[in-house]
Amino acid sequence: RLIFEAIRRSTGSAADIRATHIQAILQLQAGETGHSLNLPDQLVVYNHYGDLEFTQREKTSDSSLLDNEVEDQVVELKNLPKTLEFGLFQISFGWVAEDAVSGQLDAQKVGEKLIIRRRRPHDRMKMLGMTGHKKVKNIFIDKKIHRHLRDYITVITDETGELAFICRGIG
Repeated sequence: RLIFEAIRRSTGSAADIRATHIQAILQLQAGETGHSLNLPDQLVVYNHYGDLEFTQREKTSDSSLLDNEVEDQVVELKNLPKTLEFGLFQISFGWVAEDAVSGQLDAQKVGEKLIIRRRRPHDRMKMLGMTGHKKVKNIFIDKKIHRHLRDYITVITDETGELAFICRGIG
């Protein structure tokens, strides 16, 4: 009944849903994360770390949510703007107190330029307090970021391409 109610709330009706669909949804939930199932009425069900997410196909289309292509932007630190448009979102820059905990870049370590771009396959980041690098993909897995959104997350690199910051949200 709970699955029927979720479908009804997502599509307005569960009339086209049969027992085979319910069985497939239960198998999806028991399976691996990141998998999805297409159902009648443009309904898509995602397994996101064991939780089922019901949504309309139009709402999950990359082109309807985000610009498909956003060009990398290079910003000189000496001319750092207060805000920067990137895709559908804005990135805000400002000077913070030394005791602030999150969202900081050390201007002396990043060089003269920042590059704002989307995440790319094989990106790695040196994590504070760790030796070596960690794959950005693994950071996203640890944070349980949806697989279909990961390529839209904005990162900031120094002028050598070394990842310096992963932005919250998508852009």
